[in-house]
Amino acid sequence: MASSHNIPHAASSVEEIVALPDVTGVAISTPPFLH
Repeated sequence: MASSHNIPHAASSVEEIVALPDVTGVAISTPPFLH
């Protein structure tokens, strides 16, 4: 999905995201009833 929408970086887990040194925050942009 990321490549078809020209998104340069994608991850399949939260652990993979927070392990990246330049990530300082994460926004959950779904309605509360979906997470």
